[in-house]
Amino acid sequence: MIVTKRTSGKSTMVLLKFGLILFMSLSLPFTANTSPSNINILSWWGYINTKQIKDLAQKKCGVGISIDEYYSSSEMIRRFEKNTSKYDLLIFANTTYSMIKDKVPSITVKGSQIVDQYLLPIRAIYNKKNYPSNIRFFMHAFTGFLVNSKNSNFNQSSKLSEIFKLGTDTTLVLIDDPIEIQMLLSRANLKLSELIELSKKQKLLISNNIDRVSQTDKFGIAYVWSGAAIDNIKSSNSLKFLVHPKLSHITSDLIALMSKKKEGKCVFDVLTSKEVLNLIAEETKYFPSFGLPLNFSNYSSLPDLSKIKWIDSPSREEIHTLNREWKRVKSIILTNTRKRQNEQKK
Repeated sequence: MIVTKRTSGKSTMVLLKFGLILFMSLSLPFTANTSPSNINILSWWGYINTKQIKDLAQKKCGVGISIDEYYSSSEMIRRFEKNTSKYDLLIFANTTYSMIKDKVPSITVKGSQIVDQYLLPIRAIYNKKNYPSNIRFFMHAFTGFLVNSKNSNFNQSSKLSEIFKLGTDTTLVLIDDPIEIQMLLSRANLKLSELIELSKKQKLLISNNIDRVSQTDKFGIAYVWSGAAIDNIKSSNSLKFLVHPKLSHITSDLIALMSKKKEGKCVFDVLTSKEVLNLIAEETKYFPSFGLPLNFSNYSSLPDLSKIKWIDSPSREEIHTLNREWKRVKSIILTNTRKRQNEQKK
């Protein structure tokens, strides 16, 4: 309650106008804030944080998008479990699906026409997985070998053991992903722990960023995702990327709608559209479920998708065990690497 002294007619008019403005200002927020200002997304680093995609979301859905980015699947799991209710959309590796499956809400989304446009082998995999309608494929990658022909003769008929026989000063890089690496090593009946012995004899680097090391004279082989490999091939004539018929596989990223906001559903449709995924393919060098964009020059054609193994998600227990073991193994490998470097300086 506001108490005022008696005022003149002019002052009374001013107060009336002020009261009307105050009333309107108090009333406006009730109707103005019924729509969210942003749709919150948790995604891989560098995936969708472009002005063009943000502008499309704003234009088609009338909403901005706010993106939190992560650099590894283990980081994604930590951040998601800490702030489960924060995110409207989640982009993640299919290998970690079992970790979040129980936390994905039941939301029916109309959009079968998008899935119907997938290439037949990709649509068959999607249907076989029996994902709910609020989960779709985002992008796909081949795991394979980026090879420096100056330091290695590794080819599509080579055995896995050959990548562990590089010169002592030649660098071998492996993806920083325990599920991917475990799948690779299992082809030769090897375990994660056996990489420790390898790091004592060979220059071994665990990383998802190969930009610098792949351009050095001592670089040999990197077991990487196709997008990262293609990005580096263009800067060196000695580098080539091999999709190995027995050692490579296809890994996918999924996108999940985590909230029932209508704007979230709209952004979900925009981000899984052919228009946007083709833009992302050009930027990341990964490929969408619809096939290669017409102006996509990074692959002459896709390998036969039906003949390459698609990686699955282990159980929650297996992922927890792998992550613990991987953390331990990486720590020891880093220690061994530093010891080697110190010995070389002597």
